[in-house]
Amino acid sequence: MPLRKKLDKNGVQKTDKAGKLIWRADYYEGGKRKRPEIKGSSEYALAVYAELLKLHSPAPNNLTKVKTLIPQFLSWYAGEQTSKKTLSDMINTFNSQVLPFFGDYAICQVDVDLVEKFKEKRTADPHQRNASKGTVSKRTVNKELSYFSSFLNYCEEKKIQRFDFRIKRHRKLKTPLPQPFSMAEIDLLLKKTSPIYRLPFLLMCDMGLRKSEALELRTEAVQGDVIYVMGKGSKERVLSITSSRLKRELEVAIKKHPTGYLTLNPSTDKPYTTMRKELDRVLKAVNIDLKKKWCFGYKQTPSASFITAQFWNQCN
Repeated sequence: MPLRKKLDKNGVQKTDKAGKLIWRADYYEGGKRKRPEIKGSSEYALAVYAELLKLHSPAPNNLTKVKTLIPQFLSWYAGEQTSKKTLSDMINTFNSQVLPFFGDYAICQVDVDLVEKFKEKRTADPHQRNASKGTVSKRTVNKELSYFSSFLNYCEEKKIQRFDFRIKRHRKLKTPLPQPFSMAEIDLLLKKTSPIYRLPFLLMCDMGLRKSEALELRTEAVQGDVIYVMGKGSKERVLSITSSRLKRELEVAIKKHPTGYLTLNPSTDKPYTTMRKELDRVLKAVNIDLKKKWCFGYKQTPSASFITAQFWNQCN
């Protein structure tokens, strides 16, 4: 769209109080039409208009296929992202869901209709949920859409392709309140837990650590009666060791591992990444309802604060 003169009712170009000529720019920004005024000479107005077009006009259609761009996006994201778990989950999601659906499309073909088809294909009927057929919960689809949205934002930032839509996610549904394990059930679980998992188990139930924090705790983080935890968002917090049984397990682990990680997989000599199979086994061994697994609370003493650890959810 050309730069136009702003004319009065007589067809004469308007000027401001200082006598500067008034021009009308015309372009689109984020799918919305913009028509700002530019004041000055024709050369100045053309220069400003050229910059506006460079910044806001849609890029020419890019025929590069999505599957060609995703590896460079993941490489870029790996440098930006601090969470190994998030990066790993994103890579798995792209490989298993995004690439099979979007991979052979050109990046310029990605539009709101295509994204809606993906949502429709992936979203499960609550009464016909079947992961083997490729349908999952809306929560999972929202996560996949969030990852794909990050990819589209990357394409815009790198000026690969500009998009005139934003991905709409499924509306969040209220989840029922979790039913915590009783103290008796916690004791049963602890008795049946394998020795290698006892320390992370106690770190979660007695101190409220996240799964990754418990499994990746290092000897250097334990200082006397406190533990220094580097948690979500690279935020450090200091926690008091709250129980004698936890102290005993820490002493045993520190004696075994004077430096480095306190819990190691003997097969790989690296920290565990999950406790799901172990918790499955223990729950079945003590005959506790598997549905009662989302999280549990543990009250250390009548004066202690009530600690809620998202136990099962974090063991996945």
